[in-house]
Amino acid sequence: MSYPNKSALVLAVVVAALGICAHESATRGGEFVRLPDFTLTL
Repeated sequence: MSYPNKSALVLAVVVAALGICAHESATRGGEFVRLPDFTLTL
């Protein structure tokens, strides 16, 4: 998959991080899982 610009790549990384956190939350019975710090500073 190619990304035409940096903002599309950043968005893809953040969406992937959200998906990972959602999965982690589900495996912990709905516990809140914080986003990684890098997703909040991009």
